[in-house]
Amino acid sequence: MSIRKTAPVFSAALAGFLLGAMFAHQAPVKAQSGMKVTYKEVTEYTGTQVPSTQVIGFSCVPHRDSSSPDCYVAYAQ
Repeated sequence: MSIRKTAPVFSAALAGFLLGAMFAHQAPVKAQSGMKVTYKEVTEYTGTQVPSTQVIGFSCVPHRDSSSPDCYVAYAQ
């Protein structure tokens, strides 16, 4: 291939890369620091209440001895 044939392809690829870098970046996210996080074991599967309005996470893991899993709720105070 000659330079005459590869120059437009290279230029188009470079322009596409630059436009993508300018317009397709993700918004920055700030982490919440200094927050006290606690967890509570969930024993009732019909509606467990936590003393907070901000639930951060929920997880269940299978228990070896029984059919019901061990579940936990993480919340901020």
